[in-house]
Amino acid sequence: MTTVAHRTGQRINSTLLVIALVIVALLAGWILKTSVTARTEAYQRAGVSAAVPYQWAVKNGLEGESLVFVANPPLDMNRQYQVRLLPVVPGGKVSDLANSRNLELGQALPYYKVSGQQAVRFGGRDGYEVDYSYIKTDTPGKNPEVIRGSDFYFQTPGRVILTTFEDSAQHYSDTLPEFYYFLSTVSYSSGGQP
Repeated sequence: MTTVAHRTGQRINSTLLVIALVIVALLAGWILKTSVTARTEAYQRAGVSAAVPYQWAVKNGLEGESLVFVANPPLDMNRQYQVRLLPVVPGGKVSDLANSRNLELGQALPYYKVSGQQAVRFGGRDGYEVDYSYIKTDTPGKNPEVIRGSDFYFQTPGRVILTTFEDSAQHYSDTLPEFYYFLSTVSYSSGGQP
């Protein structure tokens, strides 16, 4: 009888421990989300809305071009977020836009290489992702550096939003989660002018 009571007590303790760990994990996640959200600034241009990390430098694209804006930390020019608005090609696929951009980047960037591309679902939206890398050689006084990037294409009524993340290969994996938060805040409402 004591053995059964002892086992029952251990099960209850184990269950309570698991419940406590789940609560702590949820609380830690909520604190992290709140911390990241509190360190952002709302940004709007050309119908695009996004939560840009606090105190990042934001440079607007020129009127009439596809680039809406580029944002990067003030002391890190390798790490950047770009948002572009591309026209929807009637009867075309988002993958066609991605392939066209891959060709352009392949001609413009040294050692540009696509490491993967696929249809994705992110934040409840269907999209298309392209992962790539290239070698950055244009920084005076610095050795060439490998840059990794990801393009995310999401079709909206009348436009395709292209959101790009780039960072040095050594930091890319560490900074990707913060970009995912940024990506989840990017939206477009038609009618906005560049």
